[in-house]
Amino acid sequence: MKKVLIVGEVYSENLGDGVICEVVNNFFSKMYDTRLLDISGRESYTNSNNYDFDNRREKIRYKKYCLKKFLYSLGYKNEGKTLRKIINKFEKQFMIIVEEFNPDIILFAGGQMFIDTFIYQIEYICNYSLKNNIKVIFNSCGIGELLLKDKLSSILNNESVKYLSLRDGFSKIKSQFPNLEIVDSFDTAILSNKIYTNAITKNNTLGIGVMFSSLHSVNKQIDFWFKMLSSLLNNNYDFQVFTNGSCKDQSFAEYILKKLNLDPNKYLLSRPTNPLELVSNIVSFDSIISMRLHSLIIAYSYDIPTIAISWDEKVKKFYKKINREDFCYNLYDAKLFNSKKLVDKISKEYDYDKKEKIINSIEENLKNICKIIDEK
Repeated sequence: MKKVLIVGEVYSENLGDGVICEVVNNFFSKMYDTRLLDISGRESYTNSNNYDFDNRREKIRYKKYCLKKFLYSLGYKNEGKTLRKIINKFEKQFMIIVEEFNPDIILFAGGQMFIDTFIYQIEYICNYSLKNNIKVIFNSCGIGELLLKDKLSSILNNESVKYLSLRDGFSKIKSQFPNLEIVDSFDTAILSNKIYTNAITKNNTLGIGVMFSSLHSVNKQIDFWFKMLSSLLNNNYDFQVFTNGSCKDQSFAEYILKKLNLDPNKYLLSRPTNPLELVSNIVSFDSIISMRLHSLIIAYSYDIPTIAISWDEKVKKFYKKINREDFCYNLYDAKLFNSKKLVDKISKEYDYDKKEKIINSIEENLKNICKIIDEK
């Protein structure tokens, strides 16, 4: 039996990544001997709410982010002490598991893998795999903010890489690497309804998915949520706020609710601590308005109507691919503050023929990966 090491954000606080890893592992573990490895070196999910949102601290972090982005544009590259510690921890765990497990294949489960946070680890894996005759496969990965573009070139030109499918960024990568064989696919978490079959308990309310983005102004985000939730309250909508599990998101949501003099115990769902809890929270709603991509993907999997708040290009790209661009609004769009029109619009049904084609495409992509794994 072939041995497949599945690499991804297995134990991320943002539990949508855990959903991807569990769905992928569920599929391949039926045919192969599989192991999971967290790309950030984590070994379990976070169970404690160990974050207190601090407005001033987040403003300082945002300024540091803007400065770092500016310095990178000038050619200055520094991975930073925190990232270096994560990389070192991952490399040690990687060496332990490959020596013990001796994989034939290393499979990246999916999600936004091609970003600066993970690019060092991915390059390390590809270089090790090339030396040790291990096949590398990328399943429905996404591309985010990537300042270290030379690293991406090194990875995609590595001869250990035998298969590359992308959920977003296909045109961008194809234009940069025209001779590279790439499959345009969809996020595998769309299949989550096939895995989490006992998650459905309806509470007949509107779900509001809150997140805090380190890529956007702190004050603008606070003002946005204040206006949006105020509109829902003024129109007497029954809603509950939820997050995808990030402690920072949870603390930020609580901060916003308190600013509005709303009781978090009433309006905020408890922070989910594993993928099943996240799925259970999302499918409990009649419909959702949300920022986090995987809250929207999970809802799509279960035919729950959604409105997306696009804080990153990957959200727009997903809605374009599922033919629901009209249900995706840019962060800060004033239309999001007209809750009556928004909630009236949200009830429209999906294009189920399109959805069936998407599911077939995902399953075909997974079968293609099996063919690569089975090759001698």
